[in-house]
Amino acid sequence: MSYGQRQVLQFKTRSGHVIKVSGGAIRYDNNALLQLKYPEDIIDTSKLNRLIEDHGAVFLFLAEFEGPNLDRYNVYKVTPSAASLVADAILSPVKDYDHDGYLEFGGRDLTEGYANPDSMYYIPTQYYEIRNGEIHPDKALTIQRDKEINGLYLPPGKQLDNDGYCCVVIPDPAHKGKKTVIKNSPYLEKSYLPSDTTTVLATSYVLSGQDDITEAVHNTDGSWEFFSRNRTYDPKTSLRKVKLGVLVKHDPSVLDLCWVEKGWFASRKSKDAPWGWDKLKPKD
Repeated sequence: MSYGQRQVLQFKTRSGHVIKVSGGAIRYDNNALLQLKYPEDIIDTSKLNRLIEDHGAVFLFLAEFEGPNLDRYNVYKVTPSAASLVADAILSPVKDYDHDGYLEFGGRDLTEGYANPDSMYYIPTQYYEIRNGEIHPDKALTIQRDKEINGLYLPPGKQLDNDGYCCVVIPDPAHKGKKTVIKNSPYLEKSYLPSDTTTVLATSYVLSGQDDITEAVHNTDGSWEFFSRNRTYDPKTSLRKVKLGVLVKHDPSVLDLCWVEKGWFASRKSKDAPWGWDKLKPKD
């Protein structure tokens, strides 16, 4: 069975009730409980879609596409009258990771590489635990995995950089004992873009390599935005934060924008075409 090109997901509870995802909604015995906001993002072929019952509670685990980032788990607590989102985590197998007798799930998302080999961006993890009919953040497992990956644990309030973006630069544990020297790479020796570690915004079309960069905006506040000619945006394909060095490696012609001052924008017809530029209008 399918709705449109989508496969119907159907599960049966221990008590014989049917919970399924069809027509973009979560249903309990064919009664619609919740209309999903982005049903097209559900990975209906994933073997990780599942139903878990614990101490009388029923949890529906749905795998969802999150490209260019890692895919995610949206977890709903389902009753005969309601379905409510209780966890949003990195897609992973559900199992007892720390051997404490309870099931866990979660992990960490992708991060950009750092210019200096002895440093890295902090990679936060987040794990959840199913215990006594409830789902809660598993702080102990989160701290354990953070220390394994990052060499240390930083609480959420300490993870952001000075601009409020994720995440701070820390010494790479693989280079423990070596002095960390943070400096600009030679990408941007002469530029209005001060550093390849500057956080900028780019659409998912650009970051996934689907489209070339054909427009760049240098806002009056100093921030940068990079677009393609594809302007069909939704919450999954809109602007995302990325380090400038990542875009430069992806498309070195970004360096040609070093002369674009604040309050100006540049555009071109294709990746191989020359850039043209103009001043931003107030409505821009």
